[in-house]
Amino acid sequence: MNYLGFARKYRPKTFEEVVGQQEIAHTLQNAITTNRIHHAYLFCGSKGVGKTSMARIFAKALNCQKGTSIFPCQECEICQRVSTGDDVDVIEIDGASNRGIEEIRNIKDNIKYLPSRARFKIFIIDEIHMLTTAAFNALLKTLEEPPAHVKFIFATTQIHSIPDTILSRCQRFSFKKMEIHDVVEQLKHIAKEEKLEAEEEVFEKIAQRTNGAMRDSLVLLDQLAAYNSQKITIHSLQAIHGSEGEESSKIIHAIAEKNVIVLLSTIADFFGSGGNVENLMENLIQKFRDLLVFHVTGGAESFIEGTLEYQKWLLEKKAFFSQEFLHCAIYQLIEAKNLVHRSLLGKIILETVLLKILNTDSLVSLKTIEKKLYDLQEKISSKNPSASFSTRPLTPSHFANFAQEVVPPSAVSVGLKEGKKNSEVSELNAQGNLQALTNKPTHAIPLNQATEFYSAQPVVPEVMTKQEIPAQALVLEKMVKQEAAMPVDAALKEKPAIKQESIAQEKPVSPKIPRQEPGIPEKPLFPSNSSASSVATQQWKPAIETIPVIQPWEKFVEGIKKLSPSMGDFLQKNAQFELQEDTLVIIIPKTQSIVAQTMSSPKNKKNVSDCILASFQKPLAVRFSYSGEEKAVEYKEYQKSLPKDPMISKALELFEARVLEIQKL
Repeated sequence: MNYLGFARKYRPKTFEEVVGQQEIAHTLQNAITTNRIHHAYLFCGSKGVGKTSMARIFAKALNCQKGTSIFPCQECEICQRVSTGDDVDVIEIDGASNRGIEEIRNIKDNIKYLPSRARFKIFIIDEIHMLTTAAFNALLKTLEEPPAHVKFIFATTQIHSIPDTILSRCQRFSFKKMEIHDVVEQLKHIAKEEKLEAEEEVFEKIAQRTNGAMRDSLVLLDQLAAYNSQKITIHSLQAIHGSEGEESSKIIHAIAEKNVIVLLSTIADFFGSGGNVENLMENLIQKFRDLLVFHVTGGAESFIEGTLEYQKWLLEKKAFFSQEFLHCAIYQLIEAKNLVHRSLLGKIILETVLLKILNTDSLVSLKTIEKKLYDLQEKISSKNPSASFSTRPLTPSHFANFAQEVVPPSAVSVGLKEGKKNSEVSELNAQGNLQALTNKPTHAIPLNQATEFYSAQPVVPEVMTKQEIPAQALVLEKMVKQEAAMPVDAALKEKPAIKQESIAQEKPVSPKIPRQEPGIPEKPLFPSNSSASSVATQQWKPAIETIPVIQPWEKFVEGIKKLSPSMGDFLQKNAQFELQEDTLVIIIPKTQSIVAQTMSSPKNKKNVSDCILASFQKPLAVRFSYSGEEKAVEYKEYQKSLPKDPMISKALELFEARVLEIQKL
């Protein structure tokens, strides 16, 4: 008697014998019972899960000589012939070898004839995804309206390769992978029937290695029985099928410990014993996947198939790898497996990818990397200030290189000084050190907001020696003396009549800015005990009270901080800004152009626009500028617009002065 392998000998012959696909079996049984038999069925699923076996059982149930029943007799000639695939009315076709249009034409010619002895002529086409496009097109009309005596049952492992026009004409059944415990129970049953002794752990190892494919498990059990018929052990399994599970565990341990020697020696031993590189890669991918699931779920055991010892092993190794590292490792192994499938250099490819994974440090998120880059930039800037960009907002002093005209020394710095008490101003004036006050570093404001600020300090002329006082300053001194007893409001309303002719006669051709000569004591223009000094430092009060101005830029930076702390810190410390009509110009160092790219990216553009609207109370376009582009032109345009301010224009007109500098209070 010819020997039958376990896969053929124990192929299910009835719906009750089907393992792991009870839902599909129940649906087909109900279709037979209620006489709702469709003309075309499509069975899809991975290899070895029972697609062809289910098709044969369904064919026997339809054509059994004892009548259509969900319990075929298994005794009649039709049932026996169908079980072996030799029945004349149940035609099994291999789609891989009969894939052309000629074979489909033969089927179309054959379906015209009635079955020889059965009720239905059934065509079982396995691996139907291998048919050509022309063959699929030739099958469409026949599949849509076949004769009443014809039934089609298709089986495939690649459902995505079948045209939608075929799928829409079939009832589709998806065969799932069998559970590990279902495979183990079936293996134990067969071992008992065959009177085989085996270790309990062997059955589970077989089910895990075959990944839930029943046919592959039966073939491997049959092979183990031939190797050692007395008792099947784990050693027997490793001897004939390799030890991918053990080797993969050693490899992952070597990666966790960063031990290159152990890694390479394990790979060498694996190939020396004739191991399958693709099986090893699949095992590594599976274990990295289980580690990733442990990370994501916090150790949920329901998503991981394996023994209790395996789950303990996963728990131990989880601490060595981050989620990002596991994502990267799985991706690289999948790419390498695809490459191994097309190459003969399996060992070299495996060693290369595992060494790459071993030398990949645990990855961090992009936000962490971004923050570290900005922190590094700050450290570099603090050690070498000249290499860093100015962190102060834009001031008119940035345009010093562009303003070439000489400003008369009689001009008055109208506007923004550092806040000082009147007594301090008077004291500095008496000591001739008022220039030191005006030279103190200040915090500037955007150019187009400068007119919104008013100095709460008295407007005091620059300190000059008597010898260097030009004609305009003399006239100014007379004017101040005349205004000494006059209230500020009246002084602003009644301008003393000053003859422009006399000023023009005494005005020097090229006045120079006063400088302190070494060794020559300097006297202030207005002594501290004079009435002019009293007027300049005590009686002079602003006609308009200071109004605190809320800075929208600070609100904008705080809003960005909530979205990205590192980006907000950078804008606060390194960025400048200007408002130009409906545009917010953000000025950053040219070396930090990545900031502009990040904030202008599509995923961040909406959040930046919302921050601008909340801060500036109106929508603004955003433009980035580098290294002070076009500042000279903007400065001159701003200078021209300053005299339009009522208070500044009145002061300029009163003192015959011009604006030298703008500083923030």
